[in-house]
Amino acid sequence: MAGRGRPGRPRAQFADHGLTSGEVAKQLGCCRSNVDRLRKTGALPGRLDRAGQYRYQPAAVAEVARKLRRALNTDAERAAQVYTRFLVPGFKPTPEAIARIVVETREHPDTVLALWDKFTRGAPRADGSEDVARLSHEYDEQIAAMDRDLARRRRAAFLPGDDEESPPSSSGARG
Repeated sequence: MAGRGRPGRPRAQFADHGLTSGEVAKQLGCCRSNVDRLRKTGALPGRLDRAGQYRYQPAAVAEVARKLRRALNTDAERAAQVYTRFLVPGFKPTPEAIARIVVETREHPDTVLALWDKFTRGAPRADGSEDVARLSHEYDEQIAAMDRDLARRRRAAFLPGDDEESPPSSSGARG
C-alpha cells in the first residue's frame, strides 16, 4: 500500500481550492459547456480535483472575463449591488423595496433578505451608544412621569381635591 499518494493528483486538502465549472459559468454569465470549451481551447486553465471536477483559479477567471470583455459577476459584486440599495438614505425593508432590489439586481429574494439580515447585524453603528443613552433617558423620563401620576392619584384617593402629600391620620377623625 505504498502507492497511496498518486502523483499528478491534487491532495485532499486542496480538493476544494478553486471554482467549479458551474461557479465560473455563473460569474461569466454563460453555460457550463462554454466554460468547458474555454478550458479545452486553453483559454481557461483548470485542474481536476479528487472528485473528478475541474477547478479554476479566480484570477484566471478574471483574466478570461477581461479578455472576453465580460463583466465578472462574483458573489461579492452582487452583494455590493444589493448593499448599495440598502445604503440609500431612508431605506426601509418594505416588501415593495425588497421587490425593487430583486428586480434591479436579479437576485433571489431569500438572498436579498439574508443580505439585509447581515447588513443590520453587522458591525455596531458608531452612534449605537448614543441611541442607547437616548432611549435610556426617554425611559427614565417616562417612568418619572408615571411615578408623579401615581403619587397624584394616591393623594386624590385619600382626600379628593386636596394636594397634600400625606393622608390624614385616623386619630383625628374620631372624636
